[in-house]
This record gives sequence, structure tokens and C-alpha cells, in this order.
Amino acid sequence: MFAFAAQDLAYDLNVPFVIHSCTSVEGVFSLPSWIPRGFDDRTQDDLKDSLFARLDNYLIEPLRIAFYLGPHMLELDRLRRRNNRTTQGIHPLFGNPVRRWQDHPILIPYPLALEFRRAYTPNYHFLGFVLDEQDSHKVSDESNEIDVWLNQIHHIDEFIVVIALGSVSVLNEHTWTAIVDSLTLLSNMRMLLAIHDETGRNFVTDLTSKFDPHRVLVRSWIPQQRVLHNYHVRVFVCHGGLYSIGEAIHAHKPTIILPGFGDQKANGARMRAQNISVVLQRHSLTAKLFAEAVQLLVHNGRYVDIVERLKRLHYLSKSEGGGARRAAQLIEGWA
Repeated sequence: MFAFAAQDLAYDLNVPFVIHSCTSVEGVFSLPSWIPRGFDDRTQDDLKDSLFARLDNYLIEPLRIAFYLGPHMLELDRLRRRNNRTTQGIHPLFGNPVRRWQDHPILIPYPLALEFRRAYTPNYHFLGFVLDEQDSHKVSDESNEIDVWLNQIHHIDEFIVVIALGSVSVLNEHTWTAIVDSLTLLSNMRMLLAIHDETGRNFVTDLTSKFDPHRVLVRSWIPQQRVLHNYHVRVFVCHGGLYSIGEAIHAHKPTIILPGFGDQKANGARMRAQNISVVLQRHSLTAKLFAEAVQLLVHNGRYVDIVERLKRLHYLSKSEGGGARRAAQLIEGWA
């Protein structure tokens, strides 16, 4: 998620670099024949106490990591040699294996508690979520208008669902129609939609024109962190991007995830495994499915339990990893 910023910084400083990202979602990669096939997360749930699951966690996954990251480690080592940054021997993977792995740190910007249980090589560093809070305190006319709308509660049982599905992926009309039509099934639900895509925003604005403006607000942008911390917001609907789930956990808000591409499906599986999220598929979404997911999360007893889980994850994210400061220390030590 920070690849472009890292690339710009490296370019400005004239620092050679290699940026590589990959997801561990089963089926994304075409594994070589010499690595046994693993299982997806559902099968692992079913077989978590079995020998097969242990084989996947402690043998197959490290082999997969070595296979995909090995070539990039070699390239990084070549660049470091060229800049006299390393004194390694003939081959960077020979010699002390722990030291060799540690010399190629991999920074993971979410807490270890959110990761699937498996063995990791020593160069994995789980930092917790690294969130930019600079924009959360900025005040503008638009953000003030949103704040006023959020706090206009007419009935004590009203709650707000915030929908922000990123600025890259574009939802089709069927999905937007299903989301908006769920308002007819939950009379106490209000909806704030942040839609970056102008075509999609115009379509949703037309759809929502039949509802009282008190019930629905459509904007191209929202101060997301500040909005999520509003007391009346009960559910956050997002695409499963790392930044979005980090903000949801820090704000202690249950999520409905509509994953699109990249790491979003894996992030959705992680959140679902923690019992703090419902994952729905965009192509098969209906108003009834969406409304049922919202009801499941806001049910009084379940909502309290989910919030407690989110608070624990928030604590672990802040305490165990070190965040941006720890990332800077690792990068400085590597360079």
C-alpha cells in the first residue's frame, strides 16, 4: 500500500530499490510441482488439529515463502553489494540461515494476532497497523456538514452504516442497487456512502433520491477516521483494504467486507476468522443478504462481543509491533 511513496523516496535519494508484494491466498500463485499443495482457510478451519494442517502451516508455507521471495532476496543482496552495504559470502542464502533471513526484513503492517497461524521465517516483522492520522483532525465545510448529518438522530434506535469501498475498484449497478435497497428492509438504518467514482456516485444519488435525506448521504469523500469514531456509526462496509480494516479495528467498528482484488480476500478471511466481520461477494449480493449481515453485526449481545474483540486487536496492534517507528528502525538497520 505504501509502494509508491517508498518508490518516490528512493528515487529522490538515489537509492537502488526493489519493491515486491505478494499475497498468501491459496490459488493465486502457480506453485512449482516440488511444493505440495496446501489448503485454503476454510479447509484449515476444518482440519486445524490434523497432521495435514500442521504440514501446511509449518512446511508448505515456509517453502512457498522461500520460493517466491528467494529471487528478490538475491536481487536485494546484489544491490547492497554494489553499494558496499553487505559483507555476505558467495551466496546470500548460505552460511548462517537465520542471519541471512534477518538481513532481508519483511515488514507486515498489521498485528500478528490477525494473521493465520503458520510458521514464519525470522525476517517477518509484524508492526501492527501503520495509520496516517494527519487528516483525522482537519476541519472543513464539507467535514462539518457530514458531522452535522451524523449527529442528527431522530429515534433512539437509529444507527449509521458507513460505506467506503476504496478509490480504485468500481462497483456495478447491481451491487449498488442491492446496498441502497436494503434501506427499505431496515427502517432504523441510516447510510453514509463515500463514492469516489463519479459515474457510480451519480447512479447512487439517483437511487437514493426516493429516501428522506435524513436517512442517506452520498459524498465523494469523507474524513474516514473521524467518521468511524462517531458514536452513532455501528457498521463499516469496506473493500477489505489493509488501511480500511486497520481504521475499523482502531475505531472498534464491525465490518462488512466486499473484497475485490489483491490482498482484499485474504484480509476478509482474516477478519472473518476473528469473528469481527461478515464477508459478502459483490456479484451475488442482494438487499436481503446485506440487511441480514447488518442485523447480525448490530444485534445487541453480538455487537458488544465484537467490540470487545476489536478492542483487544487494537491493543495488540499498538503494543506488539511498534508501528512506523519500528519500521524506520528496521529500515535504517538494513540500509
